[in-house]
Amino acid sequence: MNVFAFIKDEKKQALFSVIVEIIIIGSLGIFFLKVSNDYVIKDPPNHIFRIIESVLSLLILSVFLIIKKSSLHDLGLSLRNVKPLVRNLYMIGISIVLLMVISSFFFMDNLSSTMNLRFGLVSPLFEEVLFRGYVWHRLKKSRVGDVSVIFITGILFGLFHLFGYYEYSYETGFTTETKLMLNVVVQKILLNISFGLLLGYIRYKTKKLYPSLLIHSLNNIILGH
Repeated sequence: MNVFAFIKDEKKQALFSVIVEIIIIGSLGIFFLKVSNDYVIKDPPNHIFRIIESVLSLLILSVFLIIKKSSLHDLGLSLRNVKPLVRNLYMIGISIVLLMVISSFFFMDNLSSTMNLRFGLVSPLFEEVLFRGYVWHRLKKSRVGDVSVIFITGILFGLFHLFGYYEYSYETGFTTETKLMLNVVVQKILLNISFGLLLGYIRYKTKKLYPSLLIHSLNNIILGH
């Protein structure tokens, strides 16, 4: 049953539906994270908080994609018809990211290593699969133009960081400096809209999700989230 059938324009229907789905995903993330922090592992240290957050993110994304019956092809992750050299480059890139994340657990403290895990691996995977995988395919399927898809996914990607307010607040001890926190969130949204547009262009040019995923991961590891 299509709950958005009342919207007759196919493009608007697709846009409205993905916006609602993104809001639901973001809200569920905050809800389950808060329940975990309040009742399961009460007030965990930041490195444990990031691990819990990472697990919940992957679980929510996995369930969502299963419900939507999204295939690797839909998400831009299929390696069919990809030249062997390009496929090997993707695999090398993924191996480098994994090595950087895993090795950080041996020469960094818990806070830094879990930051690499969360922001260098899990967040890029979650965000790229959701925005430049699922949302990208959903809009393209509804015949939304390439330029519009790049801008829509970039803007939604940036705005999605509004749901990071709880995360930022928790890691700063729920500071009462509301103005400071709002500035942080606004800066992150603007920066990520710009970054999202760049990643969208890369996704458009390469036709696959791997390049934007790798660039996203390396950017977060090297420059920080």
